[in-house]
Amino acid sequence: MACDCRPPIVNLNLKHLLSESDVIYTTNRSFALRVTFINNCSTFNHTQFQWMLSPIHHETKYFAPFINYGTTDMTTINLRPRLYVGASALYVSVVASVPEVAWAFAYDYGFLRIRLPNLVAKIVGPKTVSKRDDFFNLDGVWSYDPESKWLYYRNLNFTWNCQRLCPRNAMNGLPLSRPKEEPCYGISNDTKYVFSNQRIATVEIAWMRSNCTYTFRMSVAKDSRISNTDHKVQVLPVPLSIR
Repeated sequence: MACDCRPPIVNLNLKHLLSESDVIYTTNRSFALRVTFINNCSTFNHTQFQWMLSPIHHETKYFAPFINYGTTDMTTINLRPRLYVGASALYVSVVASVPEVAWAFAYDYGFLRIRLPNLVAKIVGPKTVSKRDDFFNLDGVWSYDPESKWLYYRNLNFTWNCQRLCPRNAMNGLPLSRPKEEPCYGISNDTKYVFSNQRIATVEIAWMRSNCTYTFRMSVAKDSRISNTDHKVQVLPVPLSIR
């Protein structure tokens, strides 16, 4: 009777190369691992599965001791990615077997990459300002790390750059070199100059040019992660008063 049994076909649906593996984020509440299989045993219908996991350390790249889920009938297990913070990847294996037949088993494995979530960068500020005003503020107050959202913007490092785009008729009389008080000098993409490292960037309108549009780029950073967002501000000239 056992001669009618051939090893099952089992597929974990994961990539065998770490560099090609899927990415899961630590903020995911759960991640379902499902195995698809074909039972090639005409005599016995019962198939068992043995799941094993091993986190791969972020810095050393060493495999941690295997976590054995034991033998189960379940074709699906649920992972909680938050439990593997500190690991850069997860090695997963499963053995599908017919208990009554020693040689009727098959094996598959794969990798998952574990990542911290991307930082969220948001700017609060005006879209237009007038040359009659003194200054305005750009605020990164709604920026946060999804891994610790309750801290809001705390523990984030801020960097502000800017660039200027002016129509041709607004370029007359502009200096050829950057004045010290004007951090946004540059027509195209001069964004290397950092004019603030605070959550709130205070911008003095005196050095801004009428009829020009300024793009302010805010970068938020934490550990090895960095995210950027842009905010455009148009400078309106002071309206002429007719007496």
